[in-house]
Amino acid sequence: MIIDGGECEIGLESTIVKIDGDSAILLRPGAVTPEMLSRVVSDLKFDAGIKEKNDIGGAPLAPGMKYKHYAPRAEVYLVKGDDDKALAYLKARLDEDDNTGVICFDEMAKELDGENIVSIGKKDDGAAHAKALFSALRHFDETSVKTIYATSVVPSGIDLATYNRMMKASGYKIIDLDEN
Repeated sequence: MIIDGGECEIGLESTIVKIDGDSAILLRPGAVTPEMLSRVVSDLKFDAGIKEKNDIGGAPLAPGMKYKHYAPRAEVYLVKGDDDKALAYLKARLDEDDNTGVICFDEMAKELDGENIVSIGKKDDGAAHAKALFSALRHFDETSVKTIYATSVVPSGIDLATYNRMMKASGYKIIDLDEN
């Protein structure tokens, strides 16, 4: 039996924290943000796998820590960098290939042409990003898109959780436009 509880209020899975004496280790970010946790935990540490690939051996400490997760069938790349550079990069990718999809903010979506563009909300709306990310990723499973470029959120507040899921969906494949 499947029970449909309707649309998810937050969009991302829960926050997972490991309590270790007087300190805590954030294993998986979620709607309970590091800022919220810092109000009740004086020594909050972050698992390295939150922002970067963590090749841990043995059993993972929390779900989603060890393997590539959340990924659609298409190859996903996380695009980091200045908005103007990102917009130019995305336009170029869309012009090159009809089998390209883009996940971006409302502000960029207005500047891009094509049917394979999915917005996850305004750039400064972390709650919208968290709620829309999985739906955006799943959307492309119903298309012929082979490659998805997703603009990166700033990894703070609830967007730390969105960033973490974007990293996992991309298999940690990042195009950093500020490095060029």
